[in-house]
Amino acid sequence: MTWLNTGAATHTTTSDTGLWDSGNLAPNQNFRFTPTTTGTFAYHCNIHSTMTGTITVVNGASPTPTRTATTGPSPTRTNTPAVTATRTATTGPTATRTNTPAVTATRTATTAPTATRTNTPVAGATCQVTYTIVNQWTTGFQASVDIKNTGTATINNWTVGWAFPNGQTLTQLWNATSTQTGANVSATNLSWNATIAPNATVNVGFTANWSGSNNKPTAFTLNGAACTVAP
Repeated sequence: MTWLNTGAATHTTTSDTGLWDSGNLAPNQNFRFTPTTTGTFAYHCNIHSTMTGTITVVNGASPTPTRTATTGPSPTRTNTPAVTATRTATTGPTATRTNTPAVTATRTATTAPTATRTNTPVAGATCQVTYTIVNQWTTGFQASVDIKNTGTATINNWTVGWAFPNGQTLTQLWNATSTQTGANVSATNLSWNATIAPNATVNVGFTANWSGSNNKPTAFTLNGAACTVAP
């Protein structure tokens, strides 16, 4: 077998089975050995990265095809650095808050016009008054005054008047507002009983003090006109 060193460095040959000698194989130098016996031999060659070899069998057998070991360059591994994503926070525009001043409502007090009271004049004896002492005790009494419209027209807004004959004085009156000056008393309707329809009756009640005698009034007026007095 013949071995050719085509590299640029000297290599060492080593016999594994003792069939050939070991030695240094210089560049472009052949290493050749001939087996001493005939037969089938197994050959083992370690081919270095800088060597190519030609194996020739010289004992008459067919030559073994040439094996050329080519060591390619070692691939270069390039590490691609990972790309780090950069997150950019986007700041939105700052909302501007505008305070709308509150509108202060101005309240204007409206003065209602003063109602004008108009009493329906009573012509002739178109009213009748009934005066009744309901209860009496040592120094006081309770009385009822009924005013009836005996006319044909409705009476709107009314004031009834009388005079006490014995110095009686009012202490309380209801269904009307009252005033008393000396012996003279007047009672004026409230809003809910201001109208007296024909043949209708309104009532005024009161309590009063008395001393000595408690006689009934003998004359009554309605809106300034005299009324008949029921017995």
